[in-house]
Parts: sequence; structure tokens; C-alpha cells
Amino acid sequence: CLRLTALASMFLTGWVMDKPKIDQQFSRCQRKLTEDELQQLEDNIISDFAIHDPIKTWNGLVVDGEHRLKIALKHKMTFETKEVEFKDREEVVDWIMRHQVGRRNLDTVGMTTVRARIFQGSAKDIEEVSNELGVSRRTIERDVETTAVIDSLPEDIKSRIEAGALVASAKDLRKYGQLTESQKKKACETLRNDPMKTLKGALPEEKKLNKTAHLT
Repeated sequence: CLRLTALASMFLTGWVMDKPKIDQQFSRCQRKLTEDELQQLEDNIISDFAIHDPIKTWNGLVVDGEHRLKIALKHKMTFETKEVEFKDREEVVDWIMRHQVGRRNLDTVGMTTVRARIFQGSAKDIEEVSNELGVSRRTIERDVETTAVIDSLPEDIKSRIEAGALVASAKDLRKYGQLTESQKKKACETLRNDPMKTLKGALPEEKKLNKTAHLT
């Protein structure tokens, strides 16, 4: 009874009228959870009857906590917001990217894209950025190369990789970038037809791939 009473009270009194807004640019800078991760987060929040971490905002726009916000609004739950000060949108994006780097749940490809976008959005040179992030110059160069391949992918394949629903290593992404257009199209069709297939499994055999790379 206490559980139901607490839940009912939370739902009836917790609706936030002046809710934070999701900004598409800021949203693209953050790793999207897989369906399983999102469901687990929702289950945990419902079980605890609370959003423990505040939703961080800048000028009313969400800069951290997008998934928690959506769950709170879905279930009409109370939540706290914390306004963070930034001088402009560029500084917000830089903060989001660096915040993502510090998170342990970021996979290898996610980390690759975050580092690449930090460098691309920074006025600093590659040496400064690599030193700040604790990686080599070559790592940043590979990150930029890999991220360019991800950005060139069809949107449905790209979104699956970014959400962690499609296994794709940075190495295999760079191999994909060496393919001919017809080979890329065939690989994407393979991935669409078999949701369990990894990017590595959709690439041409190594012998054919090496031959293509030599010709180009």
C-alpha cells in the first residue's frame, strides 16, 4: 500500500509544466542507449520511484540527462534540474564531448567519435588535443578517419552503430571506407537482411578487400 501510495503521489504531484527542452545539436553529441540499456534505466527509475541525478541544462536546454528526462516525462515523475553556465553553444558542445569521454559506458567506437568531434570542434591543434585527452596524435588522426566513415554510412546503419546495436570496430569501419560504392551497398544490404550480422561479417573476404585497396 505504501508503495502504491508513494507512486500515486509522485505521479500526481510530479508533473513539471516548464520542462527542459531537448536540443538536436546537443543530443547528437551524446551516446544513445541501446534498447536494453534504456529499458534497464527505466526499470531502475520506476523501482526507485525517483530520478536521482539532476537533469543538467543550459538556458533551459538539456546538456546531460536526455534519457532520464524522457522517462520522467513519460511517467509524469518529479525530477530536479541543474543549470550549468557556459558562454556559448560551442562551449556547451565541448563540455558534452569531454563529459562523454569520462564515462565508462562509452564503447570503443563511441570514444572514437567523441575524440574526433572534440578535435574537429576545437580551435586547438592536434598535438594540444591529443595531450589533453591522453592519446597519441596518430590516435586522433585515426579517430577522424573512422568518424568520417561513420558519417558517410546510410542513416539506418549509422544509427545502429551509434546505439551499440551493431557491432563495428574502428578497424572494420576503416576497411569499409576502402570499399567501392557497390561493395559498400552490398555490405549494407547484408546488415539490413541479417540484424545479427556484425560489420566484419558483412565485409568482403580479406583477399578481395586487399585487391580493391591496391587498385585504389
